[in-house]
Amino acid sequence: MSKGRGLLKALAVICASALLGLAICAALLSHFLHSTGANIAALFSAASVEEAAEDGGGWAMAFAQIDLGAGPVDLVVTTGDGSFLVRDPDKQRRAADAGFPDYSARQGGLLLMSILFLSPPATRPGEIGLAFLRDGKELAKATCWSALCAPDPALKAHLEELAKGAPRLATKSALIDDHKEYLALYRRLERSSQRFGALEPATPEPIPERPDRIYIRYPDIYLSETLNEQTAQPYFDALITAFQQRFHDRLTEFEIDPPEIRGGEIMIPLLDCATGELIPDQDDQHWLSESHEYSTIRISISATTEFADEIARITDWSFLPQGPASDIELKPDINDKAAIAALKEAPGRCIRASDLDLGGALSVWTEKFPGYFLSWTEIEASPTGAN
Repeated sequence: MSKGRGLLKALAVICASALLGLAICAALLSHFLHSTGANIAALFSAASVEEAAEDGGGWAMAFAQIDLGAGPVDLVVTTGDGSFLVRDPDKQRRAADAGFPDYSARQGGLLLMSILFLSPPATRPGEIGLAFLRDGKELAKATCWSALCAPDPALKAHLEELAKGAPRLATKSALIDDHKEYLALYRRLERSSQRFGALEPATPEPIPERPDRIYIRYPDIYLSETLNEQTAQPYFDALITAFQQRFHDRLTEFEIDPPEIRGGEIMIPLLDCATGELIPDQDDQHWLSESHEYSTIRISISATTEFADEIARITDWSFLPQGPASDIELKPDINDKAAIAALKEAPGRCIRASDLDLGGALSVWTEKFPGYFLSWTEIEASPTGAN
C-alpha cells in the first residue's frame, strides 16, 4: 500500500508542476485507482469505522502491543470538541481492543483532488484520535484529519463514548515579568496534581545577565552587487571597534552578536521632476516595473537594563563610522507603463525615480526583555466529577 501512496503523491506533483489539463490528471488518477483496486468514490464515502478500515487498507493501529497491566496508562481522546484524559481501565481496554481505522487513502485522495482543483487543504489540518501514554511517554497513537473522519457517525460515537465524563485537557500559558513570581508559579505547577505532562520549558529559566536588546542598523543601500560577508567585514570591524571604544569602561554590561547582512528587492516609485508628485500607473500603483536589490548592515547587542536605557537616551551617533554607500543611480524605466502613460499625457515630461532610502539615517533602537514564558497542560474538572 505504501508503494501505491508514493505513486499517488508523485502523480499529484506531476499534475501540479507540469500544469496538465484536468482531464489528463483525472485519467491518470482513474488509471491508478483502477490498477490498485481502489475506487475514488469509496475514498470519500465510507460510512463507518469498519468500512473505512476496509477501503482504507486496514487499521492504523490495533494497539495490541500495549500492556495495560504493566503500570498506569493515560489515554488522551481528541474529538471535535477538544482533548480529554481517560484513566478508566475499562474504557482504555475497549479503546485498545477497538483500534482505529486507517484513513491515509482518503487523506491522500483529498490532497490530490485539492491539487487538481487548486484548492489545497489547510497547512496543518485539525486532527482527532487516540494516544496512549505511560509516565508521559507515548506508547501508541492514531489520528486522522477531522475534516475527513469527524463526520463518520460510528467513529464519532466511539470517541464520544470514551470521552464521556472524562476531564478536559486545556493548554495554559503565562508570560511573567518578575522572576520571583515566575519561579513561584513554576514550583507550584511542578507539584500540582492538575497538571498533565511536562512543563515548558523543562527547567525554570534563570535571570539573564543581559536581558535587553540593542539594535544598530545602517541605511539601506543599492549596489551593483549584493553585499556579502566578505565585502562587509571592514564595516563590521569598524562598527564594533567604535562601539567598544565609546563604551570601553562598560564592556561587561553588553555583548555584541555577530553582525548581519539583510537585503532584498524593492520597486522604486516614479516622481514628476517639477512637482515631486507620485505618478500612478494604470492600476493606481506608484512603482517602477523593474526592481532593484538593496542591502543593509545590522548588529544586535545583548545588554543590561541600565545600559540599554542609557543607549535609548543617546541622540548623537556620529562616533560610529559611515556604512557603505550606494554605487548605482536609480533611473526610471521608460518602458514602464506608468512612465509611458505619463509621457503620452504630457510629451517631454520629466520623470525621475524617487530618492528612496528605506533605512533613512543610521537607526538605533532597544527592546526590553519580554519576560519569562511558561506553558503547561491542565486537567480541568470533568462534567460529572468522575472519569
